[in-house]
Amino acid sequence: MIESNGYFVNNSQIYKDTNLIENPKDKEILVEILFCGLCRTDLHVIDQEIPFTKYPVIPGHQIVGKIIQKGQNSTSQIGKKVGIYWLYSTCQKCQYCNQGRENLCDKANFTGCTVHGGFQQYIKINEEYVVDIPDFYEDHEIAPLLCAGIIGYRSLSLIEECETIGIYGFGSAGHIISQIAIWQGKKILAFIKKGDTKTAQLAENLGCKVYYSNQIINHKHQGSIIFAPSGKLLKIALLNTTKGGTVVCGGIHMSDIPPLKYQWIWNEKTIKSVANVTRQDANNFFQIIQKIYQKDRKKIKIDTDVYPIENITQVIQEYRKGKTGKSVVFKLK
Repeated sequence: MIESNGYFVNNSQIYKDTNLIENPKDKEILVEILFCGLCRTDLHVIDQEIPFTKYPVIPGHQIVGKIIQKGQNSTSQIGKKVGIYWLYSTCQKCQYCNQGRENLCDKANFTGCTVHGGFQQYIKINEEYVVDIPDFYEDHEIAPLLCAGIIGYRSLSLIEECETIGIYGFGSAGHIISQIAIWQGKKILAFIKKGDTKTAQLAENLGCKVYYSNQIINHKHQGSIIFAPSGKLLKIALLNTTKGGTVVCGGIHMSDIPPLKYQWIWNEKTIKSVANVTRQDANNFFQIIQKIYQKDRKKIKIDTDVYPIENITQVIQEYRKGKTGKSVVFKLK
């Protein structure tokens, strides 16, 4: 048994306490957490907006750490650095798991939501649910890639045939996945809240064409990804998408969608939601990251702000106000 000091959430309150973790068994590993990113989903957990969250819970699901213990059947290497993301475990037996759709498993657990996450010193997990991380990034740079990057990849993969893509909400996921899409030769249109000049400049510097988030454009894009948790953006995205196009809702939480008119989805437009991620998504995403670096010696640029975990309450307040970088990362050690 090991004591892990962490930051719990219950009834929307954050408090420090000790989490007792049993020694790893079978294929489990014990990971000492070095960095953990703050995601918009963590705010939804704190605000009790995700109905299946199990409280009290330690949030955080963008974890970079090193293995310090392992179970007797584990093949992992002590001291190796790994990444831990949203998908914590699945049953590996149901129809969804057998179909390669484990993100839909009814018995799945999610890091920092149904099991304790990364805002603590240590975490125990089955070694099959961690991902190898590239060594050409600094540890703190990896954290945002473990959620914003992976969920962005899954969203993009649903419209991979599209040459022009509109991204609504240009936070951590938006500014990471747009770089991959541009590297793939796609044209990215970034729809940003009016007055957010900092984000607009970031998008332009990355090679995106910038529009206001409520703007209806003449030259439509073929596909859309909505990362912002605003249901009213679905109408804008549909109106800006060409015939036969697809709108992907890429978040785990979104405010209610206002009534839709049939004419907005006519001409065979499709609306898709993204539910969680799979282990294959994580592996595929980091393979692309490796490929970009090996081919062009280019790293995905990540707009990060790093803070000590002790400042978590204050940082979350600043994050809500948009006064931090697109990717907030907490230093645990």
